[in-house]
Amino acid sequence: KEGYTFEGWYANSELTGEAVTTVTTTDIGNKEYFAKWTANTNTAYKVEHYKQNITLDGYEVEETENLTGTTDEEVTAIAKTYEGFTENTSYSSRVPSGNIVADGSLTLKLYYDRNSYTVTLNTNGGTINNGDVSNYTYGVGATLPTDVIKEGYTFEGWYANSELTGETVTSIGVAETGEKTYYAKWTQNEFTVTFKDGENTVKTQIVTKGEGAIAPELVKEGYTLSWDKTFNNITRDLTVNAIWTANADTPYKVEHYLRTTDSEVEGYDLFEMENLTGTTDTIATAVSKTYEGFTENTSYSERVPSGNIAADGSLVLKLYYDRNTYNITYELNGGTATSELTSTYTYGKGLILSSRLTKQGYVFVGWYNNAELTGETVTRIGTTEIGNKTYYAKWVEEEQYYITSEEHSINIEDKQITKVSPNTNVTTLINNINTNGTVKILNLNGKEVSGNDLVGTGYKVEVDFKGTKHEYEIAVRGDLDGNGKVTVTDLSILNQILVKSLNVSGIREKASDLDYSNKITITDLSMMNQAIVGKITL
Repeated sequence: KEGYTFEGWYANSELTGEAVTTVTTTDIGNKEYFAKWTANTNTAYKVEHYKQNITLDGYEVEETENLTGTTDEEVTAIAKTYEGFTENTSYSSRVPSGNIVADGSLTLKLYYDRNSYTVTLNTNGGTINNGDVSNYTYGVGATLPTDVIKEGYTFEGWYANSELTGETVTSIGVAETGEKTYYAKWTQNEFTVTFKDGENTVKTQIVTKGEGAIAPELVKEGYTLSWDKTFNNITRDLTVNAIWTANADTPYKVEHYLRTTDSEVEGYDLFEMENLTGTTDTIATAVSKTYEGFTENTSYSERVPSGNIAADGSLVLKLYYDRNTYNITYELNGGTATSELTSTYTYGKGLILSSRLTKQGYVFVGWYNNAELTGETVTRIGTTEIGNKTYYAKWVEEEQYYITSEEHSINIEDKQITKVSPNTNVTTLINNINTNGTVKILNLNGKEVSGNDLVGTGYKVEVDFKGTKHEYEIAVRGDLDGNGKVTVTDLSILNQILVKSLNVSGIREKASDLDYSNKITITDLSMMNQAIVGKITL
C-alpha cells in the first residue's frame, strides 16, 4: 500500500491481539483475516520559497526544501527570513499547508515581496530641481539627485549624517535596507582660514574656493612645527591648529665625577662626559657607569640623576662615584709590628706597606701575597689595585743572605727587581735596597755604574754575600729602550707591542706593565702618554 508499511494479519477488524502468520493443521472452520497498515514517517514533500523578481511583476523560486513526514498528516510550511523581503501571506498562489500525499507529490509554496523603504532628503536650505527620491525598493536601489542648488554655495554631495562626515553618498545600493535620511552639504565660494597656536590666533586669511592658504612662520625651540589639517585646497571655513612635535634629538649631558685622590681637597673631579640626545620635555635618567675601584654615591647632595630635557640643550645630569676602601690582613709569621699596621687602603691612593717589624734572631725580608712566600716581594699596594688583601711576612736568620726593599718589589726566584720609577739614579736605588751583602749596579754591557748615572731597564743589581754573587735584573717602569727615562721612543715601542708588531718578554714585559695588571693594555699606553706630557708621575 503506497505510503504505508504492512504490519501483519489480525483475526479482528480492530486489529488487536497478536498478528497471525499461519493457519495450522489443526485449525477448523472458515477464517477471515484483516491487514494492518502503518503510515510511513518518511514520505516526501516539498516547500518552495519564491522571491519577487527585480521588475516586481512576478516571482522566482529562490529555494526548495525537500522534506519528509507521515503519510496523510497535515504539514505547514515555515517561512524563511530573507534580508530585504517580507512574506506575502495573501498571494493567491500561496500554499502554506497540505496533507502529505503517499506518492510524495505534495508541494507547499510561500511567496516573499521586496521591501520598500522611505527616503528623506534634507537639503539644508537647497532646492531639488530634478530627480527627487522619496523611497526605494530592496534589490533595485535608487540614484540620489544631483540637480540641487543653493544660492551662493556649491553642492558638495549627500551625506548619511547631519555632521556631514565620512564619504558622500551618490546612490542607494541594491543590497541596502532600512529607511534612509541624507543631508546636503554646501560650501561657500570664499572661506576664512584661521591659524591658531593653542588658544592664540596667529593669522586669519580669506581664501577663494579651491585655492590654498599661506601658513604663518612659527618657531619653538626644541620642537618641530606641523599643522593638524591641510590647507592647499580650501573648500570651507577652516581652523588650522599648530602641532608642536618634541624633537627626539635634543642634546643633554651626563657628567660622571670621581672622588679626588688629593687628601687636602674634599671633592670630585669630572672624569667622563656623555653627550646624549633625547626627546624635548621628557624625563631623562642617567645610567650609572661601572668604574673599577669606584661605587656610585647615590646620596651625594649635588647628584642630579634625572631631569627634564630642556629645549635649549642645557640639561646636565651628574653622577658621583666614591673610591672603594678595601681591608688588609697581615700574617706576621711570628713577628711583631713596631708600629700600627694600616688595616685598609683606598683605590687610587694605594699604600706603602710598613716594614717596621721585628722578630728576635731574624731579619724581615719583605711581604708576600701568598703563604708559600714565592714570587715578588710586595712593598706597596698600587693605585690601580682592588679587593681585600692578605700579606705574609718573610723572615730569614740574621746570618743568612737576604735582600729587601721598601720601595721596590724583589722576586728572589725570577731574579728580578721591579716597580722602579724612571729617572732613578744608582745612588738612590742602592739606598732603597736593604741587604747584608755588598751592592753594585751593572749596565747593559755588564759595566759598573755609580753616583748620578740613571738606572735603565735591563740593568742588574749585583749583591756579593760572602763571596757568592746574586744578580737581579731591573725593570724601570715605562723605560723600554733601557735609558732610564720615559720618552716618545718608549711610547712608540709600547704602541708596536699593542698592535702585535713587536713581541717582548722577561724584564721588558715587566717594564711595559705600567699599571701592574700583569698584562699590557691600552691603559699602559695612556699612562705613558700622560707621563710624557707631565700629567702624571710614574
